[in-house]
Amino acid sequence: MIRSLKTRIAVWYIALSTAILIGFGLVVYLNLTHHLRQERRDVVTGYAERIRSFAMAQSRKNEEDHFIHEFDERFSLKLEREYLQISTPDGAILYLSPNLKTRHLPFKPELTAEGQPKLQAAEAFAERQPVLMTVVPVVVKDETELVTIAASLVAVEETERRLLLTLLLAAPVAVLTALAGGAFLARRVIKPVEQMAATAKQITAQNLNERIKLSQADIELERLAESFNQMITRLENSFNQVRQFTADASHELRTPLTILKGETQLALDGHLNPDEYRHVLRSRMEELERMARIVDDLLILSRADSQVAELDFQIVDLSDLVIESCEQLRHCAEAGQLSLIVENVEPIEVTGDSLRLRQMFRNTLENAIKYTPEGGEVRVQLRSEGDDRSQLIITDTGIGIPAADLPRIFDRFYRVDKARSRERGGSGLGLSIVKWVVEAHSGTISIESEPGKGTLVTIFLPLCACRETSSSMEGDRR
Repeated sequence: MIRSLKTRIAVWYIALSTAILIGFGLVVYLNLTHHLRQERRDVVTGYAERIRSFAMAQSRKNEEDHFIHEFDERFSLKLEREYLQISTPDGAILYLSPNLKTRHLPFKPELTAEGQPKLQAAEAFAERQPVLMTVVPVVVKDETELVTIAASLVAVEETERRLLLTLLLAAPVAVLTALAGGAFLARRVIKPVEQMAATAKQITAQNLNERIKLSQADIELERLAESFNQMITRLENSFNQVRQFTADASHELRTPLTILKGETQLALDGHLNPDEYRHVLRSRMEELERMARIVDDLLILSRADSQVAELDFQIVDLSDLVIESCEQLRHCAEAGQLSLIVENVEPIEVTGDSLRLRQMFRNTLENAIKYTPEGGEVRVQLRSEGDDRSQLIITDTGIGIPAADLPRIFDRFYRVDKARSRERGGSGLGLSIVKWVVEAHSGTISIESEPGKGTLVTIFLPLCACRETSSSMEGDRR
């Protein structure tokens, strides 16, 4: 089996071209020979019909000499490659057309027939000239005589031989031309593919900025190159995200580790009193908790990326979840001298994982509280929008987010104000988890913000299907 695509293209092109040329030549040859021989048949049958008509008109005169004289005047001057001969039923020659001279046609009484003439190819004369013959019986002076009509096939066979010779001589030329064309076409088709393969070999993790560039390529190959470039772009983005993720994670973990190392060294020096030791231990506990939260968040996102995160979908009363979470975080708002206002919370049920939905809401609400200065307020609303989805709205009067930072707000470890975020204990993973939870529940999230005026977070989640069922049941009861 041929494994080279270039060779297969060339072989298929040559085979197909050769088959087409042979088929075309065969059709031309058969069509031409058919028409040439049909023309000879038409000539012979035409003479046969005219001779029958002439014989019927002359039979009333009942004079043999007069019949032959009239026959000669009527037909002999119009003959070119045709021959006429009149003979008796026993083979005696009565008349020969002038172009026969001393030759005569084969005696074929078996070709006599009423109606359509019988045609037969035969060899005539000493030179064995091919002719197409028929015999027409006529009645002259109450005697039946046989008129033999023959049309020469020499020109037909000569034309057939020349055409066949031309086709046989042209066949090798056509095959060689197809061979050259196939090789050229194969090289032209494969050249961009080889160029793509060469470029692909040069692309590694260190130079993912390389792209495949094709000059004057076919549309299909351009599309293939474009798809390949898009794949490389995705790989480059993935590698950059992995590098950035690794760097960010290392940086996030380095800070608490540095603090732990310094406090441990301080404690080992042995110059602290009991209160100072307790302070060091509490500080270390806070850093350990912070590291634990980072590791837990990373584990959640890692499982989400590998699509192995397990979600326990059940019917969840979203209104109870929102109210309960707000009450749990109210002390955080009060500690920051903020107003946490819960309004327009409609009873809404959704299908989802209660633990993850709670985490989604708490992360969002904690962000709103964290970045709202003293004297500000945070509002929470929950309502249904139409018959198929719920709308959870969290607004604050906080510091806001610049427009340039909004597109990256869901990126992992991304912070708008990095210094303030770390001071407040943020890891930069909260909104990434929120976005994953929302999308895992077939929902959408949008953030609108303006620096100095606050932020509006809107989360849409599909309503529980059981609501539609219960509504339809209530309608049936009514």
